[in-house]
Amino acid sequence: MHKIGAVRLPRLRSGPGAAHPILAPHTVVRVTLAADTHRRRLVVAGLVGFLLLGLVAAVLGPVLPQLRARFHLSVAQGSLLLTVYSIGSVVGVLASGWASHLRYPRPAMVVGTAVLAGGSVGLAFAGAWWLVLVSGTLLGVGFGILDFGVSVILASSFAESGASVLTSLSAVFSVGAVIGPVVVAATPHDVRPTFLVITALSAILAVLWTRTPVHGPSPAEAPASRHLATRLALGFGFLLALYVAMESGVAAWETTYLRSASHFTDSSAARATSLFWVAITVGRLTGGWVARRVHVGLLVSSSLVMVALSLVVAGLPGLGLAGYTAAGLFLAPVFPAAFAWFSATRPSSLAMTLVFSCGVLGPAVVSPIIGAGTQQLGVAAIPFTLFVVALLDIVAVITVRRRLDPV
Repeated sequence: MHKIGAVRLPRLRSGPGAAHPILAPHTVVRVTLAADTHRRRLVVAGLVGFLLLGLVAAVLGPVLPQLRARFHLSVAQGSLLLTVYSIGSVVGVLASGWASHLRYPRPAMVVGTAVLAGGSVGLAFAGAWWLVLVSGTLLGVGFGILDFGVSVILASSFAESGASVLTSLSAVFSVGAVIGPVVVAATPHDVRPTFLVITALSAILAVLWTRTPVHGPSPAEAPASRHLATRLALGFGFLLALYVAMESGVAAWETTYLRSASHFTDSSAARATSLFWVAITVGRLTGGWVARRVHVGLLVSSSLVMVALSLVVAGLPGLGLAGYTAAGLFLAPVFPAAFAWFSATRPSSLAMTLVFSCGVLGPAVVSPIIGAGTQQLGVAAIPFTLFVVALLDIVAVITVRRRLDPV
């Protein structure tokens, strides 16, 4: 048997009477159809995966006030759930990267989905705070495995149009993130329906992974220099860590901010948070079109400048909802475009894993800072901290662009 990509072809006979050693037209058609079917199944699994990831990413912030009230916790104590979730995500990314390096991406996707479902069930029925933290860690591990796996698999399968494809498909992530706060708002005194919806969607995704041909990325070419590769990995790791800290920071703390600064009720604040994810959905749908026409570095840097301005607006009296929603619109293309940008440099699997790990580690560092600042200074610390993070991310993008100039 010969292999062409992921499609096996029969060995051609040689000798008298043998067919000409060029693929017959009907064989080429079968190969093309098989490749198209493979891509369609991969897109379906990717869409469901992004939908699930969006749900998970968007619900912890809105349910946090409920969990704090149930277990009588302060703001700083409640933020520990976000910290362990982020640490679990890092562990999941490392595990997924290891599986990708060993060419076992599909088992990793199935296991990651199962772990995510287990964490979700635990959060639905946990009767003690320590069980909530354990379940939150499991949820993070499953999220990290899926987040890294889906992004890498799609980036490698659609390498010729990575930035635009990832940006467009990841819009479904935002759809899930819009649905999440709405579900939380529909059951403001019971977190179980929210996490059981996540569990059911995880079961569907696990079945899809068992039926989808999945292959890891091709081995990377040797970089121009080890020193340059290291500097690029550090730069992109810092860039993505700060981005994820901003996205999760708004998702996790906007509800708290609106309840205190704008006197929203729990359910109305949760519903208002969904506007942030609506804006991200719109931004990613349009960002895929923009990514095909604008240099990715310019797209990322200009988006972050607008995010910083939006966070200034969010800190003004009465403009929190407008500012956070605008921040979502401009944050939208940053992660998929930056990840595709880094993938285009042909990094090693280890470098890609470490960069992605840095990304999901961002909230583990920033969330405790926001929690402590809010405890000491009030909710005004939320937009201010996120604004500082945006400024640091702009510096990171400028640094990356300068390093890539000679390449």
